[in-house]
Amino acid sequence: MLRGEERQLLENLERAISEAKHHGFKHYIRGSPLCLNAIRPEPCDHCLMWQFVPEEFQTSRVASGRLNWTGCESIPLNELGETVESLERTVQPRELEAVLLSWMEKTAERLRQTLANQQ
Repeated sequence: MLRGEERQLLENLERAISEAKHHGFKHYIRGSPLCLNAIRPEPCDHCLMWQFVPEEFQTSRVASGRLNWTGCESIPLNELGETVESLERTVQPRELEAVLLSWMEKTAERLRQTLANQQ
């Protein structure tokens, strides 16, 4: 990923983290709280989040036959490989939000460190 893209992704994640902390994840965009295509909807493979989508989902673009699937729903959020899609079926919304927020914060921190190391 290019430095400008890393910075843009970090800014988007920080905005999403702030929004989630203040307002929760009530207004999912395109079916997933991780989707950053809010301002100008684009195909998933044009989104900066696409790099986190496992290759098997990138190539098939099909998840569980859901018509409104976004790549973000298939991003592994923890060491167990749980995703938004899998957690929506197995846990309460608050638990999903906690796992998702944790992933967002850890990813933002990794991006901050990467950017700091590039300077």
